[in-house]
Amino acid sequence: MPSVLLFKQKDQPDEYSPQLEQHGYTAEFIPVLDSQSESVPYLQELLASPPAHGGIIFTSQRSVDTWATVITAPKIDPQWRTIAVFIVGSKTAEKLGQLAFFKELTIVGDRATQLADQMVPYLREHTIKLSLLFLAGDKRLNELPTRLNKSNIAYQEVRTYSTCAHPQLSERLLTCGSKDWGVFFSPSGVNYVLERDPDIMRKIGKLAAIGPTTASHMEKHGLKVSAVAEKPRAAQVAKAIAQG
Repeated sequence: MPSVLLFKQKDQPDEYSPQLEQHGYTAEFIPVLDSQSESVPYLQELLASPPAHGGIIFTSQRSVDTWATVITAPKIDPQWRTIAVFIVGSKTAEKLGQLAFFKELTIVGDRATQLADQMVPYLREHTIKLSLLFLAGDKRLNELPTRLNKSNIAYQEVRTYSTCAHPQLSERLLTCGSKDWGVFFSPSGVNYVLERDPDIMRKIGKLAAIGPTTASHMEKHGLKVSAVAEKPRAAQVAKAIAQG
């Protein structure tokens, strides 16, 4: 059975293995990224008073991890639970929903550009004039901030986590055998893998990307991308590989 190497942590529950198996592939995972929460005391201080922002933006599951720690604060103003919430990615939304902190999740976009396209008319329609609280990582891309700036939407960016390579990445890459496919899930993941073992690409037949941003970054590094998922979900990744 052909094999697929996914450059990501294996989630629990694992959605990728069964989706790939439906198309006749086996899956192997190599954790590439690790992260550490930041700005927790600052955010807890914000939550102790009524919101000075008109909404919150979450663009990754790692920001949600930080938020989970933030909301353990002993004092939280209840108005924070009803603030508008804007999210990139269904998995991020699912993880945030599990915290049961916000009354509702306002808008969920598959990608940053799609979220921006939905956010701008919503903010104008609901006359939200206060700045947004943008919870970002140290390696965040410029797509969403650029869209917000062009639309004259004010935001305060707070770095909620820093990204680094997984401590076992180099070892796992060295012991990896040949694979029919390899899948990257972020530009930083591409960087860390190539920095530690660029020769691993010789062991992989074809490459796929979780989305166009990652695919573009791969191509900038001279990698040929044979498949790009239409949406950043396991079923779409498996479908793209099967058609690639």
